[in-house]
Amino acid sequence: MRYPLFITLLLLAIRPIAFAQEPAVGRWTNTGDETRITLPTSETGRVVITKDNPCASGYNELLRMQVATSPREYIGFRNGTTGSMLVPVLLSYTENNAGSAMVLASVTNPVNDLNSNSPMILFDTRTQTDNTLKTGAGALLSRPLFSWRNYTTVHMQMAANGNLGLGTQRPQAQLHTTGTVRFGGIPTGSGVAFLMTDGEGNLMRHTLPSSTSISSFSSSVGSNNLLKYNGDGVLVNSQLVDNGVGIGLGGVPSANAKLTLYGAMNLMSDARSKTNVVRMTNALQKVNALNGYYYDWKNGSGGREVGFLAQEVEQVLPEVVSENADGVKFLNYDGVLPLLTEAIKEQQALIKSQGALIEQLRREVDALKRKR
Repeated sequence: MRYPLFITLLLLAIRPIAFAQEPAVGRWTNTGDETRITLPTSETGRVVITKDNPCASGYNELLRMQVATSPREYIGFRNGTTGSMLVPVLLSYTENNAGSAMVLASVTNPVNDLNSNSPMILFDTRTQTDNTLKTGAGALLSRPLFSWRNYTTVHMQMAANGNLGLGTQRPQAQLHTTGTVRFGGIPTGSGVAFLMTDGEGNLMRHTLPSSTSISSFSSSVGSNNLLKYNGDGVLVNSQLVDNGVGIGLGGVPSANAKLTLYGAMNLMSDARSKTNVVRMTNALQKVNALNGYYYDWKNGSGGREVGFLAQEVEQVLPEVVSENADGVKFLNYDGVLPLLTEAIKEQQALIKSQGALIEQLRREVDALKRKR
């Protein structure tokens, strides 16, 4: 019987093992259209190719399959290292064909496609305590799972924790890239735009108005206009300017200020939105308990300032004092204005009363003078 070259090589390599396992003939059969190898019926029946001498160089070829009309194109099984170890390498080489050098295909019928959630191709990496693959299985903890490279340049690598790196071999996030990123399948438009996600994580593109600039898109980093939407969901220039030290509303922040306002500020104070409204009393007495101070911040920020001490104001008007989780107190200076207003009114009433008393005393003095 005459076998193809590949089968002949395979036969010569495994002949001692195959013949040692089965005394009967007929394990190798040629039907004319195919050559069949029938393994022993026992659980451990297998084909084993053993190379006794160590590999003297990398990628030493162990097995090759090719066609007679194109002997320089083949698929081979090689050892990717030297010495007595084995690092399997499946190598495909094409010289006269400009198409794919290798195709990995997985096929099923439509019924299996509809009735299963199993992946068609599964790449599995793990640890194992022995080569039987029956005991001691575990997940990799440190070394990479997969690596894709062009010759010696690694373009994509997945770490043991599932992080995928593009251009980096040590990804620090679930997706880590060191180069540029381009998104397709989102609305397009002219001009500069920014990307954001909706509540379901869908990526959306919003075009910026021509009057808006972002420092990351321009050479100017001293003045960065921030963004906002109006009530109709249209992106407009918010006129919020962040210079890295403070924020300006309508213009550049002034020195030694975290917030600078150009123009008027309106606070909602509609009576229809309020309840439990009670008129302030003893306002003048409370104002007399307050003290104004000059001070400097301990962190060195800003210049000499004037104001109240929140702890003192809290004893008089606790409604305008709040604190954060660290116990740092904050003062709503606007909330002090109503107290000052009522105090001035009480003072004016006192001045008016004293003026009336003084006028009465003046008239009495004048009457006494006329009697003389």
